[in-house]
Amino acid sequence: MDTVCSIQAHNREYGETEETSRANVEEALELIPPIEKAAYLEAMQVAPRLVETETNPLVFLRYENFNCWNTACRIVSYWEERKRVFGEKAFLPLALVGESALSEEAVRAIHAGFAFGLPNDSEGRSVLYYDISIIKDLPTQVRIQILF
Repeated sequence: MDTVCSIQAHNREYGETEETSRANVEEALELIPPIEKAAYLEAMQVAPRLVETETNPLVFLRYENFNCWNTACRIVSYWEERKRVFGEKAFLPLALVGESALSEEAVRAIHAGFAFGLPNDSEGRSVLYYDISIIKDLPTQVRIQILF
């Protein structure tokens, strides 16, 4: 995987546009062997719109400091993990109403107030409160879904 140095340029250093960065991520994704990105390929075939919304390359690029190769690998890992966690429902949206990848137990726990936002801290950062008591007795798989 180290052979992809040509697409690892950082967006900010080289003044690349978002479109160029996205294209570089696409190029990196193409270089990953199909067997290593099976869940990603399945998601692209079954729910391409969901792939765009759940794994927007720009969000992943920012997290990876605009390293296109790491971004591609992280996107592939996301879909592998999502398929492991949600199984046959992996390619449904993570929604609280309607058809969802989340189990009914997970949705009930979220509605019960497991997590909610508090006012931002003094630095303007978001603050979330998690009430672990709501999920402590739930099956491990349901807790994993909730935290996904």
